[in-house]
Amino acid sequence: MESVTERTWRCTGPRAIPRVGTVVAIGPYNQPEQAFERMAEEHKSSISPEVLHEALEVVAARLDTKWADWSGEAALRQIKRPVLLIGGGKDTLCTTNDLKVLEQAAPAGSKSLLIPEATCRDVPYWFHQIAEPVKTWFDEHLPGLPAGQLEAHKTASQ
Repeated sequence: MESVTERTWRCTGPRAIPRVGTVVAIGPYNQPEQAFERMAEEHKSSISPEVLHEALEVVAARLDTKWADWSGEAALRQIKRPVLLIGGGKDTLCTTNDLKVLEQAAPAGSKSLLIPEATCRDVPYWFHQIAEPVKTWFDEHLPGLPAGQLEAHKTASQ
């Protein structure tokens, strides 16, 4: 029987959507369980690590899945196109170690960008440091519109 994880990846994963030319992942974490633990710690949650771990086991059982199947590594191994990974040096959810592990698991041609002062909450807002690398990434990894199509689109939208 197909698990929820397998069904979700089959239906929505990047390999299931042929028009996906590349991926930019901002603040990606690797292991969901560890990310939940880090988040609880960062927010000084009153939930004990033991209760959190038990709750994560219950959720995984009800979803008929394994958290390891939802890891960033597992996802990246299914993607065939290069990925740009963007993380923050002060990110407690997607640690710099997570970013290194994910970069190693990513398809050939993938790259990572580390914003040294960024945290998990603000890494997407470091526009002055990520805008140009993301634009360049898309320019390099997405095919352009066929000749004439861009002008036709501009004319039609005016």
